[in-house]
Formats: sequence, structure tokens, C-alpha cells
Amino acid sequence: MSELYIRVAEDENEEPMEIPSEDDGTVLLSSVAAQFPGACGLRYRNPESQCMRGVRLVEGVLHAPENEWGNLVYVVNYPKDNKRKMEEIDAASAVKIKRGFQKTSDLIVLGLPWKTTEQDLKDYFSTFGEVIMVQVKRDAKTGNSKGFGFVRFAD
Repeated sequence: MSELYIRVAEDENEEPMEIPSEDDGTVLLSSVAAQFPGACGLRYRNPESQCMRGVRLVEGVLHAPENEWGNLVYVVNYPKDNKRKMEEIDAASAVKIKRGFQKTSDLIVLGLPWKTTEQDLKDYFSTFGEVIMVQVKRDAKTGNSKGFGFVRFAD
């Protein structure tokens, strides 16, 4: 299956961005969380019933509804909180940050050497500020690096 992009937005009324699927047509939750920190899933509005439906998530992998993503806009799910709906959870420090109040800085790092690990990226970029997330994109079948990754700074 060729690479497919699905449209994902933080809210139904916001402009979506495209997230790449894996070779098997699934989407990694880590790919969604790289663009929407704290994301824990996706949902979409069923065109027939107009009700929201959740996307099946198994071990960090999102599966297309009825085996096809279609041309729908998927909306990000965040963990529920009685006081705040939209918040990020920094897994490394378990610090909750109100989304939008504190800006993060994200980098897409292209042209990585194939042997680069997430720890290598974190060590290198930590000299420029507090790194809260790193990710090296890997092939789902072989586990080999795809040659690019993501870095998120606290500031």
C-alpha cells in the first residue's frame, strides 16, 4: 500500500493538517502526538448518522474505520480532565501544561544518519534548551530509521 495522508485537526472547526500513514495503512499514535502533544486518540463525525465515532487504537496503532480512512477530517482526542479539556501531558516529567498558554517549539530534523537514536537526538539538542520529546521515525516492518525525526523543546 502506498503512503497515504489523513487529515487531522485539533477541533472540528480548525484547519486540518496531514499526517502520514504507515505502509500497512495504519497511523501511529506517536505520529499524531508529534503534531498534537498529549493526543491519546482520534475521532470522526460519521457522515450518515452525524454522530462522533472513535478510531480503534491497539498498542499505539490507529486503524482506519472500515479499512479506509477516506476523505474525512479526524479530530484529536485528549485525556479527559474535569477542569481542563485541552491539556498536554509531558510523559517525561508528568507535568500538566495548559494547551496554548505555553508555546512549545517543534523541529522536524531531516537527513538523519541511519544509526541515529532518540537518545543521540536528545543529547545533541539538549544543548539548545529543555527537550521534552524526541522521535526518530522508523519503518514499521524492519524497525530501521527512515532518516528523519522530531524534536520538541519546552520553550
